[in-house]
Amino acid sequence: MKPELKILCFLTFTLLLSLEIQAQNPFRPPSLPGVTSIRRRMILLERIDHPVLLKISEQYMMHGAVVHNSGTKVVHARIRRIRGDSLYLDSAGYRFRDLESFDLPNFNIYKRSDSLKWRVFFPPENIYHDRDTYASYMRKMTKQFKKDKSSAVSCRSFHNILKVNITKVINAEIAFDYERRLADRWTFEVEAGYQFASGYRMGDDFFLDSYPLWKYSGINIVAGPKFYLGRIVYLQMIVIYHYLDMDLSRTKTANSGHYGLQYQYRNDFGGALRFGLLSRAFGSMVFDSYIGIGLKACRINQFIYGSYSYDDSNNYFNWYNTDHSADHNHVTLLKPVINLGIKIGIGF
Repeated sequence: MKPELKILCFLTFTLLLSLEIQAQNPFRPPSLPGVTSIRRRMILLERIDHPVLLKISEQYMMHGAVVHNSGTKVVHARIRRIRGDSLYLDSAGYRFRDLESFDLPNFNIYKRSDSLKWRVFFPPENIYHDRDTYASYMRKMTKQFKKDKSSAVSCRSFHNILKVNITKVINAEIAFDYERRLADRWTFEVEAGYQFASGYRMGDDFFLDSYPLWKYSGINIVAGPKFYLGRIVYLQMIVIYHYLDMDLSRTKTANSGHYGLQYQYRNDFGGALRFGLLSRAFGSMVFDSYIGIGLKACRINQFIYGSYSYDDSNNYFNWYNTDHSADHNHVTLLKPVINLGIKIGIGF
């Protein structure tokens, strides 16, 4: 090979090598400034416990701390270039793993000590070369984020959940709930509670005439399987059993609707269909809300001693029997069941 040809080949190789090195230079400005198709490189961060997708890109003002010479160095500079997992601030470059902590948009802070709470994505270089490739990648990441966000609030990863029904406090009832996972979408739930007689026994009835709700005391049991339609939405079939007892009280009788002085106990049997949402509120804390409808049979045993002439007065009382003994009646009523409640608890 002639010397001139050797020199020409060497110069050509040197030129191509220098162009490649220059192209890899993170501080090199875009070859065509102002061209919008040249996108800023970025690093994506996704918080796991409270899902949020954040982006740090070139030209972002970085404020944080990095590991530097076996110590920690505070940095406050603009990100000039991002290449893979490396960030270049002015004339210094750092690997992402060297960042001790830094500020993120919307008042979020990344700390290396909390790295297990984050997912970090370093987009490949090829997505920036084509508009369609870039858009496809971002759609994929957004779709994945939405899926992760839904999974983060799902309680289906828990095998056991303990809850308290806070809505039933209105009924002077304390009710605790246990839910056990059986399969991916199936669980079984049992709720047991005790109702306290908190109402004034000689006052007027408050609820549906023949149901003086706050004058009863007794146990309530609700149980049934749940099927999860999605991450948090479920349907549940429940069976209901109530044993309620009412001490000697002025209340309306189940058969006549007039006020009488009576002792009463009853057994309720029924069922209902519930629609609910069970989600994770914070960490292991869960939030369960539901609504449903059903039907129950109430088998009421009444021991009635007498009646009142007027519904709005405790006067004018008439004994049924001269020896003041009670009349014993058995009454069976069909009543609707309306479920509406909120439970809070913990999963494990």
